[in-house]
Amino acid sequence: MSARLLLFDLYTGGHHRTYLEMLARSWVAGSERGLLEIVVPEAFAREHPDFAQWLGAQESSVVKLVPIALPEPLREGHMGLADVLRQDLLQGRVLSEVLQNRRPERVLVMYLDHLQASLALRRIKHPASGPIPVSGIYFRPSFHYEGEPLLTRLRKRALLSATLANPAVHSVLCLDPFAVRAHGSEKLTWLPDGLDPAGFGESGPAIRERWGVPEGRKMVLFFGVVSARKGIHEVLAALPRVETPITLVVAGPIPDAERDRISSSIQAARATTHIVHQDRYVPGEEGQDLMQAADVALVAYRRHIGSSHVLIRAAAANTPVVGPEYGLMGKTISAHQLGIAVDTSDPAALARELDRMLDLAGREDGGESPFNPNRAHAFAQMNHADHFASTIFDAVLQ
Repeated sequence: MSARLLLFDLYTGGHHRTYLEMLARSWVAGSERGLLEIVVPEAFAREHPDFAQWLGAQESSVVKLVPIALPEPLREGHMGLADVLRQDLLQGRVLSEVLQNRRPERVLVMYLDHLQASLALRRIKHPASGPIPVSGIYFRPSFHYEGEPLLTRLRKRALLSATLANPAVHSVLCLDPFAVRAHGSEKLTWLPDGLDPAGFGESGPAIRERWGVPEGRKMVLFFGVVSARKGIHEVLAALPRVETPITLVVAGPIPDAERDRISSSIQAARATTHIVHQDRYVPGEEGQDLMQAADVALVAYRRHIGSSHVLIRAAAANTPVVGPEYGLMGKTISAHQLGIAVDTSDPAALARELDRMLDLAGREDGGESPFNPNRAHAFAQMNHADHFASTIFDAVLQ
């Protein structure tokens, strides 16, 4: 197989780095032949210097990091429809310039959700030599979930259909298997979420001690970016209602825009609960050791449509989760018996189910546990980084 494949990602968050790194390492180690170009904002190398350094040490004829200047910073998180469209068209203009300048053979848009309008409206400009096949990863479909407003569901289905109708669109890889079945397009392919759940190998007692978890106390882990979208406020509101003596380990950075409010809320919650927080990006290997040391992982997103790497990390570590009942995550937790799905917007319900999961996780017989270690292991294997990368390369380069 020989190709010039370009990965296009204008975001710099940790999960974007995770996906890019999985593909880059697979490309270098695998049987692919050709050049993989990774187009990212200039800030990417500053925020992820270790990955940028690794890329720089590889053969430039095999993989290359291509930093570009953006006309303006891109936003992440919840936005109004007008802002979403404006940002979509901005990304479309940037991609058009990249196609004109780099002229790859194939393109994979790493976050297709905010580029659909540009593709649906045929706003992407290709070189005069001919159209370049564009594929993309679609993270957050919700047109098939009854909990979404009807107009939102109709709009999202129509936008995806118009995107797929663009002849330059080669394939769309979707992390939600239920959405793939509900839509039915031949261009739409299910993509297993990807993660290499390797840790440093530090023992549970050692990592508990290093993070300040008292001996004999249950450890509950909140892993990743600490934001309102991830449900940190609901978690903190639930803590006074939790009857089991716990240490809540919060492992991840607080966004600057939310720092004052969340820091104050964490400090206030320490009046009733032992909380340990390290306000920094926690590397995947350290995060996996933390997950293996935890008794329960909390995944408390607010009406999150897509998936979460925390589910895969927890499953690989044999750690049950308490997470949302809404959307793909709720279906995944229930279908693969990863733990308890609950209305995470209700602090009382969250506290009740956390107590129940901690009790079941501490019993040797497991009781009537909603967590099945064998099913969890199979889920983790299904979503391994190797499977993620091979599915993408097979779909995009065929």
